[in-house]
Amino acid sequence: MTVIGVAFGWLYISTKPKVKRVRKDFMVSHGFHMHGLRIARLFRAGKEAQARKVNRQLEKSMKVQAYVFRGEKLLASPWKPSPVIVKLAEQARMSQKSMRHQLSTTKALFAVPMEVARRRNYVVVGVMPYRTRLDKYIEPRTLVWRLLILLIVTGVVCYLLARFLTWPLHRLQLTAQRLARGDLDARVDPEVRELRDEVGELAHDFDVMAERIKLLLDSQKRLVRDISHELRSPLARLRVALELARQKANTNAQPNLDRIERETERLNTLIGELLTLSQLESGHRAMHREFLSLDTLLQDVVQDANFEANAKQRTVKLLHHQGITLQGDKELLRRAIENVVRNAIRFTPSGSSVEVRLEADMTTQSAILQIRDHGPGVPDDALETLFQPFFQVEEARTPHHGGKGLGLAITRRSVLLHEGQINAENAEGGGLVVTIVLPVEAESVGQAEAA
Repeated sequence: MTVIGVAFGWLYISTKPKVKRVRKDFMVSHGFHMHGLRIARLFRAGKEAQARKVNRQLEKSMKVQAYVFRGEKLLASPWKPSPVIVKLAEQARMSQKSMRHQLSTTKALFAVPMEVARRRNYVVVGVMPYRTRLDKYIEPRTLVWRLLILLIVTGVVCYLLARFLTWPLHRLQLTAQRLARGDLDARVDPEVRELRDEVGELAHDFDVMAERIKLLLDSQKRLVRDISHELRSPLARLRVALELARQKANTNAQPNLDRIERETERLNTLIGELLTLSQLESGHRAMHREFLSLDTLLQDVVQDANFEANAKQRTVKLLHHQGITLQGDKELLRRAIENVVRNAIRFTPSGSSVEVRLEADMTTQSAILQIRDHGPGVPDDALETLFQPFFQVEEARTPHHGGKGLGLAITRRSVLLHEGQINAENAEGGGLVVTIVLPVEAESVGQAEAA
């Protein structure tokens, strides 16, 4: 809108003054001709005083100074003509054509030849302020300020108009962001839905979509939970049948029975993780909050994990830790940390170690736990989905690494229930670093910093 306004103004300025100036020149020339004739006739009639009076009235009413020449002689003018005026009068008398001379940006001279008593040696010269109505608007001293005011007013109007048109879209965007963060109860504000335009229709369709997504996800969670419960009963009966088969089977069947037992145990673990994840996501898992020492919990987890890692020629090292106390569910936090540490043990190569650090951040009043392995890392495009259920990097799908794709999903949900954050990034030099940030009390952070 601003560019169009400036272009239109420039077009108007560059074309309109020419038309006005031609018209103005014609009107001035004709007016001076009539005025000069009147003065010349009064002078020939011997009414020189009246001729001077008419000339002064013209100067007062129109701010115009008129000089009437007969030949080279000046008639009925109280002002002394400048050489430029005399020269212009002579040129007009000799050429018998009206002439114009621009003295400045605000003044112009007009010389008009006249015929009085059949004699063509009369010329009237006028000095007048030559300013059209447009001139005062395009004068350099005021043009910049007027354009600046025009741009400011236009900008304010356009900004308010844009805000009026986009505020419902901004509200819709905020609701979409909440839905993307996992808030399935996010809905568009009623005042946006009540708009009787395309945006209101979009808001209504968005709410319908969000409700449909919530119903589908809730149905999926219930399905997983119900299936997991239903699988527990046949799995228990399978274990009983397996024990009975062991008693009656000969020695040759024992390897196959051992294989069945291992697969049964894996299936039981998978069902347990599915139930845990379903309970955490649905909110059916009650949190038993208590004050606990995070560094003590971390030491226990590292000690148990190191015992498991030694059997695979790996180690788990607690490089740095601070005494931090927070309020949370001890079992949930233990399981969340164990899942990350065990995942790191699976991927770090033999002869290497998993490094664990715990630090306190007084600025954000939080505990920062970092767990790093020295494995192959994760593709950058997979870092965002690493904590989704059943997601596994291709190398993790091999039997050598094992894993069911639920451990990190449980960890993420447990951290979110504690109002924390979790993310993963590839470390310099290889390996993956998982960072868990948990909020703690200010006093606890202060004590950790002092220690």
